[in-house]
Amino acid sequence: MNPYKNEPEAGIVISQNGDFLDVSLIKTEACAKCRACIAGMSKQEMRLSARNLCGAKIGDRVRIELDDGAFLVSSLVMYGFPLLMLVLGIFVGYLLSRAFVYINPEILSVLCGMFSLGMSFFLIRKNEKRFHRPKYQPKAVEIVSRFEDS
Repeated sequence: MNPYKNEPEAGIVISQNGDFLDVSLIKTEACAKCRACIAGMSKQEMRLSARNLCGAKIGDRVRIELDDGAFLVSSLVMYGFPLLMLVLGIFVGYLLSRAFVYINPEILSVLCGMFSLGMSFFLIRKNEKRFHRPKYQPKAVEIVSRFEDS
């Protein structure tokens, strides 16, 4: 019997640490095909830490939610910001190469683009603490089924 019962937002609580739960989820088909993270390339199971808003205990199956606005902001920061920095870096490299006739414009554009892309990841990492706020964290909002001791 599959304890996950094909509910993409539901997972099994595997440990509890204060107000947080470690939840094991089965990846949805969309998650498995995305491969944007290391988790997307590995096994079917995915683990995450979620705030315990429903009083769940180890073994319970819980429904996980993430605020849509927080998900959108997180996606924009992780994908949109680096892309924007890459394009801006390429453009700045091209403008710099026009100012200096003896520099190959393609090489300088690529170098400036890669530098700005690296800087974007550095800036995201430096400001990572801003994303540890409760609104950006997954929440266990409902107990789907209780663990029963046999």
